[in-house]
Amino acid sequence: AHPAEALLVERALKGLAKLGRHAEVVELCERAAEAAGGSKAAEHLLFAAEVTEQRLLDSERALRLKLRAAELDPRNPAALTARADDQRRRGDKRGLAATLADLAPMLEDEKEASARLELARLFEELGDMAPARAALEAILARGPSAAGYTEALDALIPLLERTSDFEELGRAQSIKAELAHGDARAELLRRAAHAFERSGQDTYALKAAANAAAIQPTAEGLRHLAALCEKKKLFSK
Repeated sequence: AHPAEALLVERALKGLAKLGRHAEVVELCERAAEAAGGSKAAEHLLFAAEVTEQRLLDSERALRLKLRAAELDPRNPAALTARADDQRRRGDKRGLAATLADLAPMLEDEKEASARLELARLFEELGDMAPARAALEAILARGPSAAGYTEALDALIPLLERTSDFEELGRAQSIKAELAHGDARAELLRRAAHAFERSGQDTYALKAAANAAAIQPTAEGLRHLAALCEKKKLFSK
């Protein structure tokens, strides 16, 4: 729309809203959206949805307006959030995963982490382990101070167990051990040692087992450490 026309629409909307003529506000927004197209149309429809929901108390019509906005501007976070809410309500896991994949990069901090964690859960439920892992690793790549870091690590470990990626499992358990203390840290290091051994990474396994024994020596842990030491001697001969 021409800038002058857009200004007239804005003034008309303010005037109608001031008079309490909310149904006409929604109708004008819809007409303006048709004329504008694209991202501006989505803005008009989202405003119409807000008025419809808050003033006309018509949540179903408001939802339809939001979904139309998402179709017109797939880069609008508010519209995509509305689409995600609708897909979540309807149990459309595949559609919700696609929407969250688009939405997550537009969000920040806790909201982004929450979207990626939900995305990982959805992909796991759908049996798509690679994108589930990628969603979690996107959070972990930001470091221990990032929002959702601990939750992502906790979700990644069982995923790696299920996919039998023992080398990465050992690394993830070692990283989690760094965040733990005392007996919990020792137990994570013992698990890491077993995972590294299963992946053929005996040097890492030996280091993890030795660190675990230094924190909390257990009979089983010491036996495993001794076996790793013996294995290393055999291979070094």
